[in-house]
Amino acid sequence: MIIEKFKKFFQNINLEELLNSKSLFIIASWFLSSGFLFYSLDFQQDWAILWFFVAGYFWVQTNRILFSTLKPPTELVLILLFCIISLDIIVVSNYLNEDKTLIINVLHSVFLTFGLLLTGILLVANSQKNSRDSNNFKIQQRVLIWYGLIGYLAHNIAFYDHIYYLYGFQIILFLVLLKKSTWLESFTKSDLWISFGIILILFFVLPGDNELRYLSTKHILPNAYWISIPYYLYLLLKMYLLVTLVKIPVVMIYNHATLSRKLSIAGLFQSSFPQFIQFLVLIFTFYFFIASWQGDQLRSIVNSKLQSIIDTNNSENFTFYKFEEQSGSIHISIKGYEKINFQSDKTRIAIISLNRSEKNIKNTKIDKDYFFYINPTDSSNNNIYLVKIDTTFIKEITEELAVVVHSGLKAYPFELKPWEKTMYEIKYWQPHEKIKIFPFSIFSNNFGYAIESEVWSYGEQDSPTNIDSKVYFHINRHFVLGRLFFKILNTNAENSYFAIDIYFAPGSSFFSSFIAKIILLLVILSFLFNVFVTKRVIKFGDEIRSIIVRKFNTLKTGIREISSGNLDYQVHLDGEDEFVEFGNHFNQMGIRLKQTLADQRKMDRLDHEFQIARNVQLSLLPTKLPKIPGYNIAASFETAVEVGGDFYDILEFDKNKYLYTIGDVSGKGASAAFYMAQFISLLRYSIQFTKKPEDIADRLNKYFVTHVADKQIFITAIIGILDIEKNTISLIRAGHNLPIFIPSDNNEKINEINIPGIGIGLSKTNFKKSLKVHNFNLNGGDKLLLYTDGIPEAARLTLNDNMEIFGEEKFIQLINESRTLSAQQLSEKINKELTQFYG
Repeated sequence: MIIEKFKKFFQNINLEELLNSKSLFIIASWFLSSGFLFYSLDFQQDWAILWFFVAGYFWVQTNRILFSTLKPPTELVLILLFCIISLDIIVVSNYLNEDKTLIINVLHSVFLTFGLLLTGILLVANSQKNSRDSNNFKIQQRVLIWYGLIGYLAHNIAFYDHIYYLYGFQIILFLVLLKKSTWLESFTKSDLWISFGIILILFFVLPGDNELRYLSTKHILPNAYWISIPYYLYLLLKMYLLVTLVKIPVVMIYNHATLSRKLSIAGLFQSSFPQFIQFLVLIFTFYFFIASWQGDQLRSIVNSKLQSIIDTNNSENFTFYKFEEQSGSIHISIKGYEKINFQSDKTRIAIISLNRSEKNIKNTKIDKDYFFYINPTDSSNNNIYLVKIDTTFIKEITEELAVVVHSGLKAYPFELKPWEKTMYEIKYWQPHEKIKIFPFSIFSNNFGYAIESEVWSYGEQDSPTNIDSKVYFHINRHFVLGRLFFKILNTNAENSYFAIDIYFAPGSSFFSSFIAKIILLLVILSFLFNVFVTKRVIKFGDEIRSIIVRKFNTLKTGIREISSGNLDYQVHLDGEDEFVEFGNHFNQMGIRLKQTLADQRKMDRLDHEFQIARNVQLSLLPTKLPKIPGYNIAASFETAVEVGGDFYDILEFDKNKYLYTIGDVSGKGASAAFYMAQFISLLRYSIQFTKKPEDIADRLNKYFVTHVADKQIFITAIIGILDIEKNTISLIRAGHNLPIFIPSDNNEKINEINIPGIGIGLSKTNFKKSLKVHNFNLNGGDKLLLYTDGIPEAARLTLNDNMEIFGEEKFIQLINESRTLSAQQLSEKINKELTQFYG
């Protein structure tokens, strides 16, 4: 699919649309205005705001043209943007020399122009549910304004302030992009795997941001947009790649994983992962609790030892020195160490480092020693105390330390990373303590020099505990179960600290200790609980999941069988859950579908037969009305169903005489059409024996009374003769709707010709007696209108669910309003009114 998208993109490139004069003007204006913008940021900042709005306008317009015209694949835009930003970072890194040459400036401006263009296209495509829907493009382009505002805030807050702001900004950027990314959801499974591999490579190959971060903190330019804009684009690309790496597995689970796999993953997130996270939280909570408690014990011992030196000015085991503070400054001169001067600090117990003199370094690798710096808060005591931190001090502190678990103490200098400094300086933990505890340490921070004490024993409980203490120069990291930390005062490094850690290094002595036995017992109990309780609960959950999957697969198999045409297939499920209900409905659906198909075949056959019957019926009606000199004749026929019982006919039976009829067979459908066909055939046959309408009607009545078994069937009709030589009409009415005579004189009223007569097929003896022949002359412009009951009985439902009838009155009114129309026009007018009535 990805390859097809690329092929389609290159095939559909329309250079004519892209290279028209308007598009070229906008694109060229974007490049020129962006160049002037970058130049003004460097040299003419008063013009920067003007060029910012001009370039912003042409940026949006250029993005609209390129996106709507080219419709580039998101993958292609991402790869091009990666290349541009990577090249730009290489160019910007040369700025570390603080010598921005013209070539660097031009290259950076070019890369930045293309980078902004590609970033805009990527953001617009990323923000649309259908990135190829050009109709929504203008609306979705607003996203460029929002990302521009985010970049402006990043420039003023995130890039030049504390590093935590930068981390927070990246998290916000990640969440914003994650919420908007949708283009991966249309990918196939293979496309997702390919995309994941490519984007993973791009993410790890993407250059680091050390140079950009370093440059951004130096404020080389007054506003530093020259650095912050590429840095913002870099972070956008980095977070977008990370979002894609996170989104691809999610899309694969949502769109391509099987139901059983989805249920398994859902089970992990609902039970296993939360339990594991809770387990880790409990472990870390216990770990930090022990570390805090043991750190507090260590602080009490160290504080007690230092306070005893201040109180007694004496110590048999520790090396300490006393100096007098003079006007807030201290001058330290100790034999074997270099002299130092620095400002005193009364707020805390701290550490100072003294460099050894050359004589003192000869026989050792140690070039400096560390001392506790103690400035008593008592106003009567102006002395400063320095207590040396050496193997003796550490060993004695270890001897008095009574804690749950430890392997010894470790004292060493270390340097905090910027992000760690804030954690160490939080005042909430111990605002009034001069010796600070850091409870969240896990590993020791020393990578070299450290003074360590080690607690060990040879045998079991009766064997004596031994403590060794010495200096290490190699990297020796341990687990930390309590930490005291102090600021080193006389150093240029802002983040230099000194730590005394209670460390833990599991050895043979530990595993034979009481605490190890307790831990081992807890592990065994946890294992047994996991085997006999947790695993059974999980197994029970797996069984439920497997039952759900099995029943789902049964339904899926049934659907496949039904879709393949096996309508007799039935699913069999046990129980009374929703799946069983679905299965029963599914089985009923198969039965109903089979019956529906059978009924449909019958209906198709009946429809076919009805269509044949309709064609036969229509063939019996006159396909073409005769042209009678001096007369206009029009007719219209429309059945309510496929076939019906209405009919009409007009035929010449003598040189100047025409037989005409109109009628309706009772009932509807095929039976009515059948008797209508018989009527028309007999009518046409009867003119061989008689030319009188009443005799023709009588012959038809005798046939239908004798040969029609269904006594519910009868026919209403008007049969008449038109004599065009005498311009006379004679007609009889066999129970049909009254004929309407329309005089040519508009002053004369429209008359319904009310003559007696009963329907054909209703009476065997009294039929002919009920008929009366009506004769009248026709003048120029006179009209005779014959119709069936479908017109006055036309009905429709109103909004109140009541039946509204077209009716005789409305019909007569319509005729009166249209009496001047020709025969054809009047027929069309009536049909139009009926169509509007039905709606």
